[in-house]
Amino acid sequence: MAKEGISISTRCWNKFKVESVFVRFSPFFVSLAAGSLDAESFSRCISQDAHFLNSFAQAFELAADCAKEDGTKRAIGGLRMSAFQKLEMNDILVRAWGVEHSNGRISDATAKYRDFLLAVASGKVEDVQFPLKIATPFEKTKVAVYTVSAIAPCMRLYAYVYHEIRALQDPPDASHIYKKWINNYASRDFLASTMETEDLLDELSANMTEQELDEIENLYLQALKLQVEFFATQPVSQQTLVPLSCAQGLGNRKLTIFCDFDSTCLAHYTSVLADMTFSKFLPLRKTWDQLCTQHFEEVEKCLDNINSVALPLPGKEYDYDGLRQALERVSEAEEKATARIEKSGLLKGLTLEIIKLVGKRIVLQDGCRRYDSVNINSKSREIDDLYL
Repeated sequence: MAKEGISISTRCWNKFKVESVFVRFSPFFVSLAAGSLDAESFSRCISQDAHFLNSFAQAFELAADCAKEDGTKRAIGGLRMSAFQKLEMNDILVRAWGVEHSNGRISDATAKYRDFLLAVASGKVEDVQFPLKIATPFEKTKVAVYTVSAIAPCMRLYAYVYHEIRALQDPPDASHIYKKWINNYASRDFLASTMETEDLLDELSANMTEQELDEIENLYLQALKLQVEFFATQPVSQQTLVPLSCAQGLGNRKLTIFCDFDSTCLAHYTSVLADMTFSKFLPLRKTWDQLCTQHFEEVEKCLDNINSVALPLPGKEYDYDGLRQALERVSEAEEKATARIEKSGLLKGLTLEIIKLVGKRIVLQDGCRRYDSVNINSKSREIDDLYL
């Protein structure tokens, strides 16, 4: 049974919702939300929705055949009909953009999710990381709940991300080029369908053991990651600046990661904490303000140089050397600022033990410590350098 009265659908989404960040800040969705996504990239992505919906319908049909109770069969049949209705609506919207489904080749990422879902719906899950036990006719009745657990996260991810996008348009931008598409997935009807899927998952899993619920969690997470991979790997023709969330299919290319620390990894900006500390000592506060002002002016000048090389003109190659030189100047400015603070005597009396003690109390952003440690310790050849 679910822990502490929390339904399995809520438990799974709360536990794995963090994966959605890789979708929300992908080049595709950042550009879509801004209304700047080029038509070719948009058409390429939406042509895949029909493949997803068809796989939903196929999976529901297989799951219904394994269901034992008539009520369960009817509920699954209702979700299957809902998938067909969404397919019809999807076809109308897609054709309005001049995209033909028949010409839309299924992408590798879409195929990976489809194959995974249909394998689960067929009871063929031997290659799952933690193989499910579906050996007897009685156990095959669990195929229904396992199938729903592989569909529910995709529905919830769509509803969540598109709702986030529409919320950014306050007041709603009537001129947004992708307004109809966003409204379709952020609508009450789609949310209701998502909740129906989750309600069925909760109902079917109500009497399951904790081990079986763990199996559902495993399937839920794998399905969610496959959906995330689909959006994270969507090619976008235009140049896009987004927070680095994940990189897929680098091949033989190298990945160099530049990450700010104070205003990125930390939950609280340490400069603000320093201001609060020095505010109690006015003579020191004056010196601190002067040092901060000089530091900010120097860094701002360096950042202006970075902006000038960050986005090359159309048809021009990316100026990696120019970016490297600009970042070196930022590093030099930081070193000079640190040297001035040391020379001022503001930190006089601090010991290494005190610094370590304070460092342990610094709160990092959720996932930052894990992300950095994984990349620092990674032996992957795809990651060339990591700079904090």
